[in-house]
Amino acid sequence: MRSERAYPRVSPRDFEDYSVQLLAGDSFFSGMLGNISEDGLCVLIPGNVEIPDDCRQIERGNILSRHLKEPIEFRGDIVWTAPAEGEHEQLTMAGIHFQSALALPESLTARSLSMQD
Repeated sequence: MRSERAYPRVSPRDFEDYSVQLLAGDSFFSGMLGNISEDGLCVLIPGNVEIPDDCRQIERGNILSRHLKEPIEFRGDIVWTAPAEGEHEQLTMAGIHFQSALALPESLTARSLSMQD
């Protein structure tokens, strides 16, 4: 049985003010927020990045933005990766599933809703 989402899935076209940092094993990844819900997020990492199996568990993750009073911290797992094309560069998309659901700040939810058609 699927549970209902507490918030709508956030998927605006432009999250340029939001970045994501991931510490997984001995690896550090940094990229732009692609979308987010209370259960997980998608991050766009610059380059064609191979994420080894031993770096799939995120020991510490942060969502950063000037729109947030403080970083949003999370733990989770990288559950999928896929290559993507940016406007001027190759990207790697990575899907993150949080260990526990996040309560999204109202500022992030309001921003995402205002950007949707």
